[in-house]
Amino acid sequence: MLTDTQADGFRQTGVLALPQLFAFEEIGWLREVAVGLAQRHGAVRGAGRFAPVSLHDVHLVEPSFRKLALHPRLTGPIARLLDGEPALRGTRLCIGTGFDILANAPDEISAVVFLDVTGGSDSRLGSALLVDGAAHYRDPRLSPNTLAFVATFARKQPVTAGDEPTEERDDSLWPPPHVAMG
Repeated sequence: MLTDTQADGFRQTGVLALPQLFAFEEIGWLREVAVGLAQRHGAVRGAGRFAPVSLHDVHLVEPSFRKLALHPRLTGPIARLLDGEPALRGTRLCIGTGFDILANAPDEISAVVFLDVTGGSDSRLGSALLVDGAAHYRDPRLSPNTLAFVATFARKQPVTAGDEPTEERDDSLWPPPHVAMG
């Protein structure tokens, strides 16, 4: 839940950090899913280093990322900032590239969930960053090991009954790594 101060800060700056929005136990295993996607796309250089790649619409090919994009801890703050229910517009998995939020429309919000582990108290794993579509934001901590999941939302437009199915919302946690990875 966002405080009024956080919402006002976002409206002034276009950026809002949500440290440790997800616990390691919840999404730590998604890092391995991301590395697997990177391997399938030839983006692994070995020794934990990645060749830069940005994979688009990963929520369509990997259900875990769709679930992450639609998680209430992510969509709840976005709904408040959009003053209405958010609609998922697209996703990206940024591997070894950092990310640049530039091409969004002013009425969109991008949510960046960090999957990289920098070690110690500086770990960003599970932290999120909300960026207004009108703001130009570039991750200042680029590294060849950066893993970031970006989901872009806009306010859901009203539709007449029966025109559009509602998106699934799933409040459950993801399965533990040994279940998720098969």
